Amino acid sequence: EVYRQIRRHARVNTKRVLWWDEGPGGMHHDMQAFTETVKESLRRAGLDESVIGQFNNGITSYDIEDSALSLMLVRACQVLLPLIEGLRKALLIRASEHKSTLMMGLTHGQAAEPITLAVKMLNFVAMLDRDVERLIQAMEGVRVGRLAGAVGVYGHLGPDMEVAVCEALGLKSPAISTQILHRDCHAALMSALTTLGGNVGHIAHNFWRMVQFPRCEAREPFPKGKRGSSAMPHKRNPNRLEQLRGMAEELVGYQTIMTLAIQTDDERAIDQSCQERINWPDAFALVAHMLTSLTKIVAGIEFFPEQMLANIAKIKGLHGSSYVKDLLLDKGITHLDFDGEEVQTYKWVQGCAFEAWQRQVELTDVLRERGIDNLVDPDELTVCFDPWRGLRHVPVIYERFGI
Repeated sequence: EVYRQIRRHARVNTKRVLWWDEGPGGMHHDMQAFTETVKESLRRAGLDESVIGQFNNGITSYDIEDSALSLMLVRACQVLLPLIEGLRKALLIRASEHKSTLMMGLTHGQAAEPITLAVKMLNFVAMLDRDVERLIQAMEGVRVGRLAGAVGVYGHLGPDMEVAVCEALGLKSPAISTQILHRDCHAALMSALTTLGGNVGHIAHNFWRMVQFPRCEAREPFPKGKRGSSAMPHKRNPNRLEQLRGMAEELVGYQTIMTLAIQTDDERAIDQSCQERINWPDAFALVAHMLTSLTKIVAGIEFFPEQMLANIAKIKGLHGSSYVKDLLLDKGITHLDFDGEEVQTYKWVQGCAFEAWQRQVELTDVLRERGIDNLVDPDELTVCFDPWRGLRHVPVIYERFGI
């Protein structure tokens, strides 16, 4: 009956909460200010003091605040999950459009071997899938409440009450706590958010690289009326991609703070409280914005397949060097003469490749000048330079992602 009366008449006036907390002679204790404000509403309703005294009785602030924080963190994660899925779908759509779009794969910033644009984007999709797994695991890690009192030993209310309350809230009850839930689980959640933001930054950075001169393989969506530069009318600066990279770095700061906040003096200190009031709202809002922004960019980004092919052509066939090496080794040719010196096949092909790049001629021209036609069939050599040669198993990758 006491519960029903309190539930029926309890009201919250935020101005009164602030007055009790920060007003003249205020308590400077937000939970106690909240409690006194509710009690005022119960008195106005005419409830007896014996009933009013039962409100917030026998518990400490963080019985309430930690459980409430857990609920907010879980719900915030549930907001992010569909945003991740939206970005994933946008990437899959664009990947499906570019299953046959050849581009040069780069390692260490150097031309390596051809890939497809779809392969590049499916790597992004796989990253997001891992992000979902990490976020769900971390979300379940903080789906915990507590009602164990000032030092975690159930000094006023018993363990059964904690179990019942947590169950009603959709939270798990911990095996043990101090005055607070230990912050390792919270740090794990921030780590999942930071990794998610880092992956968004990685995707943005890779698209940014494609936009750069002289690659010019893509262009960030450029709405009508936008100005790319205050001084140079021809510019189409990839501002949003750059912003996303900066935001990913911002999250690292929150992660550092949350990791440091794991350390707590004995059963409780208030260090985490002031940090979390900033870190959690900012971090979740930032990641939500990053996901939404990148989804729009992915949906509207322009790709230039002809430029990608032109960039492949610029490397003068060097992408075929590994297949030439393998072809010679398969024929049992392990050493060859290079300018009067007998060298291993790898060194011979490498010397030809370096010479082709220095002279800016096709690698096949140098190979033929050095007598490769006497060693292999011309058709076999031609196959080595087919840009699709190394992509024969790509359909298996596509099948894994349903495109």
